[in-house]
Amino acid sequence: RHADRPVLVVPEGAELVPRTVVAATDFGPTGAHAAAAALGLVADGGTLHLVHAWDPGSLAGIGLAGGAFGGTFGGVTAPPAPPAVQRMLDAYAAGLPERFAQLRAALPARAGVAVATKVVQGRTAPEVLAYARAHGADLVAAGRHARGLVG
Repeated sequence: RHADRPVLVVPEGAELVPRTVVAATDFGPTGAHAAAAALGLVADGGTLHLVHAWDPGSLAGIGLAGGAFGGTFGGVTAPPAPPAVQRMLDAYAAGLPERFAQLRAALPARAGVAVATKVVQGRTAPEVLAYARAHGADLVAAGRHARGLVG
């Protein structure tokens, strides 16, 4: 969050040329730069996973436990989102495919590397790392956080 340049995290024992790379993105310029840098490191035949994690409660400024509405967290049931907030969250979610399309279009062409996209809900670091572990990522890339829901 405080880095002034993209950060690449490589687990101990990783292959010299990673085949599976996860790039966290908030669709800001540093996330796009990190994704482009990560793409350049993926081995031929490998996959770059573009992952966007968002926390609806945090984006809406509500700050509920777990960042969600209408769920139960630690035995506490969160109320459903107010209609105006739910419309805002729905609009944000509906715009994510286009934002991924724009990011993919901005990446340099790279034959032989697949690009996958995924949206996860929750706090960014734990969700991105869980996704990376589940997909056997050799490398995780992330840029500094750029903006929230509005801008």
